[in-house]
Amino acid sequence: MLRRLLKVDRLSWKLGITITVLTCTALSGGLLLFYRHYYQHLVDSTRHFAQAETKLIRVVLEHQMLRKDRRLIRRLVEQFAQREGVQRVMILDRTGEVRYSSDPSVRKRHFSRRSETCAGCHARKAEERMRSTMLELGGGSTLRCVEPIANRKACHGCHEPEDRMNGIIIVDVPMAATQARLARDGRRFLAGTGAVALLLLGGIGLTFRSFILRRLRRFERVARDIADGNHEQRIAVRSDDPLSRVEVQFNRMADSVTGLLGELREQRASLERVMNSVDDGLIVLDNDRRVVAANDAFVRRFPGSQELIGCACCDPDGTQAGPIQCGCGGACPTLRCFETGAVQMALRQRTLADGSVRQEEVRSSPVYAAGGSISHVVEVWRDITDRRTAEAQLADYQRMVSLGMLASGFSHELNTPLASISTCLQGMRRLALTDTVLDEAERQQLQEYARIGLTQVERCGAITAQFLQLARGRQLARDILDLVSCTQTVARLCADLAERAEVSLVVDNPDDFPAVLANTSAVQQVLLNLLKNAIEASPPASTVTIDFAREPRVSVRIIDQGKGISADDLSHIFEPFFTRRSGGSGLGLFVSLNLARAWGGDIRVTSALDKGSTFVVSFGNGDDPSGTA
Repeated sequence: MLRRLLKVDRLSWKLGITITVLTCTALSGGLLLFYRHYYQHLVDSTRHFAQAETKLIRVVLEHQMLRKDRRLIRRLVEQFAQREGVQRVMILDRTGEVRYSSDPSVRKRHFSRRSETCAGCHARKAEERMRSTMLELGGGSTLRCVEPIANRKACHGCHEPEDRMNGIIIVDVPMAATQARLARDGRRFLAGTGAVALLLLGGIGLTFRSFILRRLRRFERVARDIADGNHEQRIAVRSDDPLSRVEVQFNRMADSVTGLLGELREQRASLERVMNSVDDGLIVLDNDRRVVAANDAFVRRFPGSQELIGCACCDPDGTQAGPIQCGCGGACPTLRCFETGAVQMALRQRTLADGSVRQEEVRSSPVYAAGGSISHVVEVWRDITDRRTAEAQLADYQRMVSLGMLASGFSHELNTPLASISTCLQGMRRLALTDTVLDEAERQQLQEYARIGLTQVERCGAITAQFLQLARGRQLARDILDLVSCTQTVARLCADLAERAEVSLVVDNPDDFPAVLANTSAVQQVLLNLLKNAIEASPPASTVTIDFAREPRVSVRIIDQGKGISADDLSHIFEPFFTRRSGGSGLGLFVSLNLARAWGGDIRVTSALDKGSTFVVSFGNGDDPSGTA
């Protein structure tokens, strides 16, 4: 029972206590008024009885006094005193002396007007004096009734005619029985009132519980179900009273809220569809840089970040601890946007699972609240890799156009002296065959020098022709090439340069290495440029290694132990006229990359300062990824 009382809600407690106090107050007030009325009724009944007895004694006494039978008067007084409800009967003469009394203790006693029991009445006027009063005598409360004996003409034979009264009859009625009855009846009234109060409180409680609390609990249950997501719940209206009207209004409010929630869900779904239809990554961040919303394009940029709503993109110190590895570090455009209120931009590099790198342009725009403060920031991630590639290709094309114009004039001017040199070398070769001054060994050596010179002159002509074709954007002719043999030939051409630089050349010689489809002259030119750069970048007593690979594409690797290339320079080494070497033109790597792309290949480089460099020349195109013949 106690547990059930403790589980009662506060409102029920307040209502129960209030109703109990009001009910008990009303019943207590009614009981008090009734008790007073009942008490007055008992006192009045006792007074009427005592006064009636007093008048009866006076009538009998007057009759006996006319007969002058004093013994009969004394006996009459004693008999009246023995009547039920009478304590004593006294007859006083007009001076206040007790002449007859049923109580021997007061016989011959004289009652003065100033005595305690008489002063209250004699202090008033004769017409205002009461015939009865309540006294507190030794035995308790006593109702004293006083009846004067008038001096009538029949009494003038014994009493002086000028006296108004002959004496006074006093009858004392004890109030103990009346008070006991009042106490007994009061207890009964109190018990009855308590029972009525309990019944009344129980009835009020049951009525309140049945007609109000039960319906309020229905309100609570339906409201809780709606708050838990069951928006179809409604209150069943069964009557027509104020609470029923409240129930109707509650159902209307629930219908309105359900409709608003439905519209909100539809708007949110529409907004998500709009956001997800954009190829750019969109993300909304709050003041703590916690994710509020993100579209699918952004999630695809960061695999494993599907559950990023509510996550912080960074710790307060800028540490990348969440699922979004944006790489902003301390230069966060969103943080600057919150600080300045202006649109911020930044460039980010994103590495894919296959190792490729994508360039992203990040734009942070503020979202203002009603008060003018910035509540959120919207980040837009746009992949600009293709655009930057196109811009780079356009720049390369513009440079190639310029170089093409230069190459056209250069080729035209160079072919004339090359033709002259070729003619001279051919003449030297003929003279070596007919000259008798030189011995056989000298003639063979002279013929070899002339042959080499003619070969290099032809190579110079081929190079100028290739360079002219490359500048004009034409594809180079491809043929089957023994890559290992071609590479070894280039290494022999650079042997003298390596010997002078005190650098060792180590060339791998794999068995059954596949042939490739490429332009022989272009391959030789590319390998020669890369090998010369490796030798010139290597310190004395170091080694330059050339090896071959079949996977993922057929390729040649040139590995040196030089100073390496810084990260800032690494992205610029294939640009024309870029060089850090004294006396360098900055065209070797630019021309080599374009020659490699002309046969469908590519050149990649990995390097770090003081750790050397590795250049990888690959072969193949979209139709033949391996580049093999």
